[in-house]
Parts: sequence; structure tokens; C-alpha cells
Amino acid sequence: VLLTYFLESFPYKLITAKNGEEALCLARKYLPNLILLEIVLPDINGLELVAKLKQDNLTNQIPIIAVTGLARKEDRERIFQAGCDAYLCKPYILGDLSDIISHYLGKD
Repeated sequence: VLLTYFLESFPYKLITAKNGEEALCLARKYLPNLILLEIVLPDINGLELVAKLKQDNLTNQIPIIAVTGLARKEDRERIFQAGCDAYLCKPYILGDLSDIISHYLGKD
């Protein structure tokens, strides 16, 4: 909820999903410029979702930013190996999130 409230302050259209399958459908439908993805999802593993997005010709160029509580070095390595473009560990500083979003949306 806090993240959504913060993101609504940006001048971008925001689309949210409740789970991985919905996120996959929405990504294919709307082709967003950026995906912020929690890796721990209620239905599928977030790394599996990243793989599906990166294997799909429609979505494979969309930058994916992992926003997660998985903080171990091994977790970070698996996240990048799966295809995420950036990683932000919870708890994070909102300024860091803002910088990453601006970087990937060409506003830095």
C-alpha cells in the first residue's frame, strides 16, 4: 500500500497486479515501460515469472526491477541470473527507488 501510494506521486500510469499470473497477463496486455516485481508471490515464484517475461517476444525488453526482502548474496545472484535488470532490497530508501525508476524510464 505504501509503495503504491509513493508510486502514484510519479507522472506515470501505474498498473498493479495481485499475483504473478495476473502480472504476466497485464504485462502482455499493456507492455509497460518498467516492471517493479516482488519476488515472493502467492501463486508462482517471481523468478519463474521473470523467466516467462524474458522468454516472451512481447515482454522480453521490459526492464524488471526486483523489489524484495530476499537479501542474501545468493538471492541477489539468482535474481540477476533470472533476468532482472536491477535489485532493491527491502527495507529500501524511497529516494533509491525513485532513482532506479528515473534511470530506467530515461528521466535521470
